[in-house]
Amino acid sequence: MSLALAQAREAELAGEVPVGAVVVKDGEVIASSRNRTREWNDPTAHAEVIALRGAAQRLGNHRLDGAELFVTLEPCPMCSGAIFHSRLARVVFGAHDPKTGCAGSVIDLFGMRQLNHHTHVTGGVMRQECSALLQDFFQASRAHQAAQAQPLRQDALRTPEIAFAAYAELLQHGLFTYDREGFRVHCIDRSTAFADKTILCIHDLPYWSHQFLPLMEPLLAAGFRVVAPDLPGCGLSDKPKKKSWHSASAQAQSVLDVCNSLNVVPSHVLALGAASAVAQIVCADVVGWDVHSVHMQVAPQPDAKQTQARPSGAVDAAVWNGRRMEFLAGLSAQTQEALAAPFPDAGFAAVLDGLAHPSFSQRPPATLQVAGTQTIEMDAVLIERLIAELLRR
Repeated sequence: MSLALAQAREAELAGEVPVGAVVVKDGEVIASSRNRTREWNDPTAHAEVIALRGAAQRLGNHRLDGAELFVTLEPCPMCSGAIFHSRLARVVFGAHDPKTGCAGSVIDLFGMRQLNHHTHVTGGVMRQECSALLQDFFQASRAHQAAQAQPLRQDALRTPEIAFAAYAELLQHGLFTYDREGFRVHCIDRSTAFADKTILCIHDLPYWSHQFLPLMEPLLAAGFRVVAPDLPGCGLSDKPKKKSWHSASAQAQSVLDVCNSLNVVPSHVLALGAASAVAQIVCADVVGWDVHSVHMQVAPQPDAKQTQARPSGAVDAAVWNGRRMEFLAGLSAQTQEALAAPFPDAGFAAVLDGLAHPSFSQRPPATLQVAGTQTIEMDAVLIERLIAELLRR
């Protein structure tokens, strides 16, 4: 696998997706290769296929009985077919592929007894090193694409990043991508080497991914990759000026675009408060997603008699007057500051009025409730129950 990783690093240097493979027979490496799909303009030029071709030529036989393939990424359907036809005795892979993996991640072709050849599979060997190489490659690729992307649309605003200086952790793990309408969307994407499930976290409106900060480490420890976009109009994402734009369907399409850009297929969707309307559309519109959805109502229930205290940040009073104060009622000063950060003045706050759109009026009942929870601020009891619910599904 170390030799396969060396091939993968060569692929990265050549601008290819970093996947490498070697074929071993009787303890000797008889062929090695890396991805060359872009270099050769050949969709079949995966590392496994090229390595199998080299091994067959070396042995002078299209059957590779007794040989073993070591590859840094779980084989796709095409490569799995080539493996079966070559009659390999064993396949050893490093990182799992939740998008196209055919050794158990998406489908287990190797476990289908109807096939006329059965290859032994071992997965997860040097998984951390293989996964890190792929993750670093795709993160750098997305950053490059974002740098080359179109500028801010004339019908949108972008909160200066200096407003988020106090939230360095979220900025460190965040990245930017563009949806199909050309709005820049900020997203937190965190995982560990052992993450085998992806949870798509959709924050309540008008909040942002900061809402999931207390959940990040518990979710990572539970084996989840955490993907938490800032919906357009919120957080560091672009803020469409037109109040009419801010419907649940528009927000859902932006979330789907982010998932496609990041190559994300979630196993779970966690939606808080008003985002449950967005999550319903996301889950309904994607064929093939086997998603466990959890809608949790943890938004504050404002008391009409409660004193309406303005956050201490430099926020235009017009943003927070009238009914908008309900989003800050009952919250700690620290949380109020975080929720106010994306809205330096009233011009950035179209999403607040957009919540009056009819599409947000229909919400499913909360599937997880904690007695007495009247705030978006998550305590230890709520986090513990939420993790248990996600692991149960």
